[in-house]
Amino acid sequence: MIERKKSERADDGMTAELAEDAERWPPFKLQMRVLRHKPLSPGDAHSQSSSGRISVALKGRSQCPELLSIDFPQPWDLLWRTTKRTTFHSRSIFGLPIISPFSPFARAWSGIILALDLVYTAFLIPLFLAFELPDFGWTWAGIVNLIAGTFYYAELLINFHVGFIGKYGAQKKVIMDGKAVAWYYTTQGTSVVDALTATAWFAQITLIVLWDAGVNVSRHAVTVYLIIRLLRLIRCASLMKRLYATTNAAGNALLPASSSKTQFANFATLIYTGLAVLSFLSCLMNYVVRKEHCKGTWINYFGVFLHTYGSEDSMSAGVLSQEDCSAIPDPVKWLGGAYFMLVTMLTIGYGDVTPQSITEIIICMFCIIVGIIFFGILLGTIADALKASSFLEFAPQYLIF
Repeated sequence: MIERKKSERADDGMTAELAEDAERWPPFKLQMRVLRHKPLSPGDAHSQSSSGRISVALKGRSQCPELLSIDFPQPWDLLWRTTKRTTFHSRSIFGLPIISPFSPFARAWSGIILALDLVYTAFLIPLFLAFELPDFGWTWAGIVNLIAGTFYYAELLINFHVGFIGKYGAQKKVIMDGKAVAWYYTTQGTSVVDALTATAWFAQITLIVLWDAGVNVSRHAVTVYLIIRLLRLIRCASLMKRLYATTNAAGNALLPASSSKTQFANFATLIYTGLAVLSFLSCLMNYVVRKEHCKGTWINYFGVFLHTYGSEDSMSAGVLSQEDCSAIPDPVKWLGGAYFMLVTMLTIGYGDVTPQSITEIIICMFCIIVGIIFFGILLGTIADALKASSFLEFAPQYLIF
């Protein structure tokens, strides 16, 4: 009898603590309101022991979830009810059904957006901005931006209709309530970045329609569009955060045959990040060249470009002229900028190409700092992978039977 009273007091204290935490986090308040009078079905748990603790199968929020077994105290079972990976089905704030993040459509769509970010956001957007490729008309850059913008606008709408993983301490469950999903996406998700991308898409469509109608668009409107298009670079930071979270969560599925799966997955992610940063810095240097109108920049004094594309006058002067600089193909300029940034990032500095202005000096200093941080992280990742591999190789020798 005494033990039962102590257990009831503990349960009351835990319920009060749960109610207090629910007031601080709206989604759990919604879940408590809906689940308060809902009984626990037999399918909610794999087993229920005599001590009143339930072993529930949960899945983490990743592309390749793992089966976890977590014990919940009895007062929590109504809140953390799990039936076939989800809690209950609701409708979004737009009146449409909420789908599970583990559904085939949600998985496929997440993969499509991730692949689009890996190619378009990380590489194509900086290229379009650096070389000022026109996208007002039906050019190849305009078509690519239009298609990508369509996907990102759909991403903005779909995110209001996909459930998320609610976490309370070490416990997790799938939240399928429409208001909770909207609250989470607008406050914790990438709604601001998606809204900026969708705004650029709407602005591009407007300019294309006006262009086809023969309307003379003012310079101020074009400037506003260019600023909005520049803000899409914020998505690069969101991409890197999402990429590292996905790698850490799904490392076991990316390399299932490896003994150090997460470490090697992180290594591959670091290599991709280095290439994306290198391409971005190359585009930044070429953007400076275009703004300086190919006069007094690093390209004008680059010996390889001077000997390859320079005229006789440029060769005799030892400096590439504006006309010769403008005639260099854009892919060659990007390659030269990538070479310049790579030797700067590695702090090698052969001296064949150097910064020629204060702006270029600042970019080179930033590149050196990024290189030091990047290669420090890279060496640490390699060391962790080798350490884990060596431990798994020699661990059986120390087992005691």
